[in-house]
Amino acid sequence: MDRAAKQGRGLWAGASLIAVAAILSGCAEIRSSAHDFIDATNIAPLPVDPSSPVAADVARAEQINGPIPSFASVPPKPTDIRPAAAYKSQVVGVVGDRRALSQWEAAHPPVNSDTDAFASAQQAKLAGEKQVSSEKEAESAAFSKRLHEAADIPTKAKSKPSPKPNS
Repeated sequence: MDRAAKQGRGLWAGASLIAVAAILSGCAEIRSSAHDFIDATNIAPLPVDPSSPVAADVARAEQINGPIPSFASVPPKPTDIRPAAAYKSQVVGVVGDRRALSQWEAAHPPVNSDTDAFASAQQAKLAGEKQVSSEKEAESAAFSKRLHEAADIPTKAKSKPSPKPNS
C-alpha cells in the first residue's frame, strides 16, 4: 500500500471518530461559519418596555443615524493618573492603619465606659451645693486683687514695664 492511501485511511478514521464523538455527546448540530457570521452581524436591539419613562427617548435615539466613531477618535491614555501600584499602596496603608488602631483599642480599653453612671454620681455630689452669687464673685475678685497688690504681682489691669537690659 502506498503512503498516500495510508494517510487518507488514517484521516478518514480520525474524521469518523470525531463525528461519532460529536453525535454521542449531543453536539450534533453542525453549523457553518456562514451561520456564525449571520448571527454576529444581525444584531437586533432589545425591546424597550413601553411603560418605561425613557421609552420615547429610546425610540427617538434608534431612528437617528449619526456618525460612527473610529478607533482613531479614542483619546490617548491620560498621563496625570497615578499608577495602580500607588492606589494599592495607599489602600494597604489605610487597611494597616485601621488594623493598628483596632489593636491599640484592644490593648487600651476605656477606663470608665459607663458615662451615665459617672454623670449621675457627680450630680449627686453637687446636689446640695448652691450657685455662687454675684456679690460673692465680686468679693472674691476684690480679695484676689488685694493679694496681688500685697505680693506686688502685676494684674492684667496694671502691669509693670519690663526692665531694660544694660548695654
